[in-house]
This record gives sequence, C-alpha cells and structure tokens, in this order.
Amino acid sequence: MKRLGVLLLSLWLTSLCACVAPQSQLRTEQDMAEMKRRLAEVERRTSGVGEEGLLGTMDRLAESGRRLAETQASLDALRVEFQTVNGRLADQDTDLQRLRDELALIREDLNLRIEALELRLNELSAKPTTTSAPQANNTSKAQSPEEIYTRSLALVREGKDMQAAREGFQAFLKDYPQHSLAINAEYWIGETYYGDKQYKNAILQFQEIIDKNPQHVKVPSALLKQALAFQGLGDHENARLLLEKVVASYPQSPEAGKAQQKLK
Repeated sequence: MKRLGVLLLSLWLTSLCACVAPQSQLRTEQDMAEMKRRLAEVERRTSGVGEEGLLGTMDRLAESGRRLAETQASLDALRVEFQTVNGRLADQDTDLQRLRDELALIREDLNLRIEALELRLNELSAKPTTTSAPQANNTSKAQSPEEIYTRSLALVREGKDMQAAREGFQAFLKDYPQHSLAINAEYWIGETYYGDKQYKNAILQFQEIIDKNPQHVKVPSALLKQALAFQGLGDHENARLLLEKVVASYPQSPEAGKAQQKLK
C-alpha cells in the first residue's frame, strides 16, 4: 500500500511537471521576445541619436580644422613677412654703413682737395695780375650811392664796358664801405674780372667775399663763379671741387642746380 502511494505520488508529480513545463517555457519565450523587442528599440534610438551627434561632432571638427588651417596660414604669412622685414632692415643697415663709409672717404678727399685749393689761392694772392689802377668817378660825389651802384650794374649786364663798371663799383665801395649793397658791389667787381677773362683776379675777388662774409646770400654765386673761373684757367679738378661744394653746401639754391648741370 505504501509502495502504491509512492508510485501514485510519482506519477502525479510527473504529470504535474509535464503540465507546468510548457507554461513556463512559453512565458520565458515571451519574456525573451519582449526583451529583444525592447533591446532593438533601444538600439534603434541609441543608434539614431549617436549618428546625429557624430555628424554634428564631425562638422564641428571640420570647422575647427578649417579655422586651425587658416590660423596656421596667417602665422606662416606673418613669419614670412617678419623675415622679409628683418632682411630689409639688415639691407638698410648695410646700405647705411656703406653710405657712412663713402661719406667719410668723400669728406677726407674734400679736405685734401680744399687744402690744395687754398695753397693755389695763396699762390695767386702772392702773384696778382697787374691791372690799371681804378680811377674814381669825378661825378660820383654828385650821385647817390644807389645811382652809382645801379649805373655800374647796368654796365655789367650790358657787357659793354667791364672796366668802367668795375671802376664804378670800386668808387662806390670807397665812398660807402658800410652801405648795405657793399658786399653785392664786391661780388660784381668779381663778375667784371670774369667778364674780362681775368680769371685769377676774379677768383681772388670772390674768395674775399667768401672769407669776409661766409653766411651772405652771394656766397653760393661766388663759389659757382670761382668754379667757372678755374674752368677758364683749365683747372678742371678745382673747378669740379667747387661745383660739388655748391651742390653739397647749398642744395636748395639756384646755383646748386647750375652746378649740377656743369657736373654732368
């Protein structure tokens, strides 16, 4: 009896398991299907969001790369420009030093040549060309200083009688040595010597003006005429020296332009 009860219990449990197993399996399969469905939905949503984010990130990275490239190009351009400027500055320093060296050589050369010119002027002073002694104009006392000056200047401009003009200016200086036109009269005396081709006397006369009145407006003209007088004597070296001095010392003067033309 007892064995029969155990057997019956075993059969009942077996049948019970047989009934329960299909129900549990079905539920499990349903759960698995639901989980797969939910996982697929999550993957779908995650995949969509990730793709959009990735595209946005890629766009931002591309824009950053473009800006970085532009910045790098600007830096390269600035580096090239900086190197160019440095090169130009170096060239300018070289040119400036070259100019300093050339000026030093020119200054030294000018000093030597001026010394030679001074020696030549001293020689001319020691051997003046003899000229007729100026005769005072008997009518000068009856004329105003301006009239004497103007009449003598007219003779120079006409180029007819340089000696008469020279005598007029000498009379003017004798009677009115402190007149405001005295230096001009001395200059025109030099012009009369030049007009008569008495170049040595002209050079000495112009030198007297330069020595006594170095700041006077007639000095550039006196230097220019000295240069032309040396040319008349065939002394082209001293003539060129004086022409260069006019250009260098009085670059804005009309005489500088004339001297520059003579130097060509």
